[in-house]
Amino acid sequence: MNYIRSFWNSPTGLRSTHFWGPTFNWSLPLAAAMDMKNPAETISGKMTGVMCVYSALFMRFAWVIRPITHIFFCAMPPMRRCNCISFQGGSELKGTLPTTKRKRIQSEKYLTSFL
Repeated sequence: MNYIRSFWNSPTGLRSTHFWGPTFNWSLPLAAAMDMKNPAETISGKMTGVMCVYSALFMRFAWVIRPITHIFFCAMPPMRRCNCISFQGGSELKGTLPTTKRKRIQSEKYLTSFL
C-alpha cells in the first residue's frame, strides 16, 4: 500500500502529465505499426519523414527533462523504426532514393526471396 501511495504522489505518478502524456504517446508507435500494412502508394513521404525526425528528437528530450520519463523514452524507438521502414518503402516506390541505394535494396530483396 505504501508503494501505491508513493507512486501516486511522485513527480511521475498517476497525477502528473509526466505519466499520462507519454502513456497516450504510445498511440503514435501503434499507429505507425498499423500503417506499415498499408500499400506504399498511400504513404506520405513528408509526414513519415517528419515523424522519423520527431521520434529522434524526442528520444533525446526524454532523457533531458527532469524527472526522466522512461515511458516516454520507450515509446520513441519503436515509432522511429516503424516510420523509417515506411519511409524507405514509400521512397523506394516513388523512386526518390538514389539509384545506388535502390539497386542495393532490389538486390537484397532478390537474395531474401530465396530464404
